[in-house]
Amino acid sequence: MRNIIVKQGDIIYEIDYRVELLSIIQALIYEKNKIRHFGICEEDYYRQIIKRFGDYKQHPCIIKMREMMSKHHFYYDAPVDMFLQLSNHFKCENLNDCVFIERLHEDTTIYNLMDMLYKFSKEIHYDEFYESQKDFYIRCLNEFVQTVDKEHVTKFIIEYTGMAFKEKVCHIVIMPITNSHNYGIHHSKDVYACVCLPSQFLEKSQVYQADLSKLIVHEFLHSIINPITDQLQLIDEDDELFEEIKEIMAKEAYPTLLHIINEHIIRAITLRYLYFNFNDKYETALKNEIDQQFIYISTILDALVIYENNRNKYKTIEDFYEVIIMYMKEYYKEMRK
Repeated sequence: MRNIIVKQGDIIYEIDYRVELLSIIQALIYEKNKIRHFGICEEDYYRQIIKRFGDYKQHPCIIKMREMMSKHHFYYDAPVDMFLQLSNHFKCENLNDCVFIERLHEDTTIYNLMDMLYKFSKEIHYDEFYESQKDFYIRCLNEFVQTVDKEHVTKFIIEYTGMAFKEKVCHIVIMPITNSHNYGIHHSKDVYACVCLPSQFLEKSQVYQADLSKLIVHEFLHSIINPITDQLQLIDEDDELFEEIKEIMAKEAYPTLLHIINEHIIRAITLRYLYFNFNDKYETALKNEIDQQFIYISTILDALVIYENNRNKYKTIEDFYEVIIMYMKEYYKEMRK
């Protein structure tokens, strides 16, 4: 079975065959609208899944996924990351470190889950279901492609950061059943912006142009900013820079220092995208970030203006990264006076 795709320029927009099986598994696990890691966007699609697969809620594959979630906090980006590494037979001999080490701590249970997936997909006649939804998937994709700011999204990222995706294929994976979280995932040959559809998207898609375009910028930026943070390691894990917000950030799926740094910087750059392309949305978006306790967002924005005005000196965001960290540390010192 092949992914249902629409290609526009250098970006592949798709409903991913593997990720949709994950969506079915998650729909069978989570009680509708009660768990914050999963929400419902397209109600009719959700009802079809429950009607068709509801009898499988106690299937060993579903039970194993519940075990992974309970034992290893295997939700948010981790399951999506894993499924995007699988073949269309739901196999992978060696998962990358992001999923396997960070979330699973070298437990091999995940390979037991993978051993069940292909059999589960055949048992529930998943191929038949995926094919039956083709018209719906194409409608979602076409509406999404018509809505987002195709002209400026990747152009902004490449020009603003000074860093291309280095021969990687860019995918925007549309997840039509969930409306809770979006993910930026980078593999050796591919980068992914995995994006949920807002509620009632198909009825009022144009309302969401700025929001969806901003999400794509944000998620693709993870593929650029995360590796820089990992490589430079400019803040120690025991640094008190984020002490007052670390519990709040952990509840929002940012449990480590690196997560919190990445989110601050990525959100600030995304705000600059809004400033230049959807200026009427900028102030509200900035207030939202401050309200969510991204306490360094304003000082990073101040730093980014310096970056923008000195691109002859700072060719890439990596060249300027240390200055951003310096601004954050200086702001922390000022707060402590």
